[in-house]
Amino acid sequence: MTDRNELRRLLLFAVAVLVLFLLARVYAPALEGAFVWDDHLLVEGDAAYRHATFGQIMTRPFWPASPLTDVVAPYFRPLVLLSYRFDMALGGSPREFHFTNVALHLTTCLLLGVVAVRAGASYPSALIASLTWGALPRLTEAVTWISGRTDVLAACFGFAALALWPETGGAGDTSGGGTARRWGRSVGSGVFLFCSIASKEVGVAFGVALGLIVVLRGGTRATLVRAGTCIGLPLVVYLGLRASAFALVEVSSGRELGFGARFVTVLEAAGRYLAMTLDPFHSRTSIGLIGKPDATHAVVGAIAI
Repeated sequence: MTDRNELRRLLLFAVAVLVLFLLARVYAPALEGAFVWDDHLLVEGDAAYRHATFGQIMTRPFWPASPLTDVVAPYFRPLVLLSYRFDMALGGSPREFHFTNVALHLTTCLLLGVVAVRAGASYPSALIASLTWGALPRLTEAVTWISGRTDVLAACFGFAALALWPETGGAGDTSGGGTARRWGRSVGSGVFLFCSIASKEVGVAFGVALGLIVVLRGGTRATLVRAGTCIGLPLVVYLGLRASAFALVEVSSGRELGFGARFVTVLEAAGRYLAMTLDPFHSRTSIGLIGKPDATHAVVGAIAI
């Protein structure tokens, strides 16, 4: 029986390696890509963060001041800027930046498989899910566009937070260990959650997912205290750093929307992303106009959510 289990583990490992190899082959052409669009401002130009200290990067807006931008968007994504600094240290050519994007995507696919298994999926199902999601055409822009790293990095850290969280495996999972071990894993998960949100605001969704895991699986009072600390504290720290970054920056109000218009815009975006997911081979460079929502896509988005 032991020999059969060993053989099964080796086979699963070989299949996992094959999945990552196939995904690497899919994205290999991206390594030859050049700087395009926002890349020229974020990574090719002489932005201030390229010479800033760690503390300065953690307290500055994402977009550098430049005559090429007429709108200062309220984005705070310091982990992305730190990753760009890493690529610059490697050489700073487009190839280094693209290599990091692809490597992050492969890591995210692997973490997705880990989360799926911990949540109860079989190993074959998890591998199929990783391969299918990893090769989804809808993700091409985020992986092959250097400036699209915000999504890849947020997803990578977010799945790492889910994979490490003790309760992800459910009541029957004993990998969490004792109280000290559960606190250690929860703190690590909280660090990953902060990194996800500090890569892109959408990382908040992983915080919501962690909260739902705790609530839906009937967490004890001690579990709720641990979750409140390890999920809530990263959000508080992020909001504090974000407030500091924009304290002395005048943010453009050219696209200010009321709550109702903003809510409908969110629904429309969700509907359009669903449509593009189901019809992946007709790419689009525009998905609507801010302030002029499409009712049909908004209804589809509401149903999808």
